[in-house]
Amino acid sequence: MFKKIFYTQYPALSNADAPRFSDKNYECVRLYLTKRGTPVAVSESRTKSSGNKVWRVQYGFSTVMFATYAEATEFCKKRFCGLDGRPLKEV
Repeated sequence: MFKKIFYTQYPALSNADAPRFSDKNYECVRLYLTKRGTPVAVSESRTKSSGNKVWRVQYGFSTVMFATYAEATEFCKKRFCGLDGRPLKEV
């Protein structure tokens, strides 16, 4: 994930920008914002680890790994906002 400098309070991101947050091992499928307005990337592994896909939630300098997409989105619901800056209710 590349770090970008935004000159506004909230970056003007949409889920169409998700490929910018992908890399050779993970494909970004969803974007959120932290409460401070920095990007959060939910990514799916491109390779199977022990038979299952691994999900990654990356924000700032932190990375959290999950076994399922449902676990990753539940983690995000409690902590992050949608791209419009409003708290997440349903994903």
